[in-house]
Amino acid sequence: MWQALKAVKPEGLHLRRNAPVAGFFLDFYCKSSKVALEVDGKSHDWSADRDDRRDAILAKLGIKTLRISAESVQDNADGIARWYIDECLARVK
Repeated sequence: MWQALKAVKPEGLHLRRNAPVAGFFLDFYCKSSKVALEVDGKSHDWSADRDDRRDAILAKLGIKTLRISAESVQDNADGIARWYIDECLARVK
């Protein structure tokens, strides 16, 4: 996913991976737009409640969390990268 995001060359956005925010590590995060992208793997089923609580805490900080399955990333990393960048750009304009 990181390679796909770098290939998009986000227009003025600074993206981070494994970004520490509010005591959590976000898979991908754009500080200027306050949009996080979380890639959920097979372990997501047992941690859905924990993810919901974490997303609520982040939302109180104004951070929008987007979630995508690891399988979707494998199938369409480039499309997901473009979607994430578009979501980030929409929030900074």
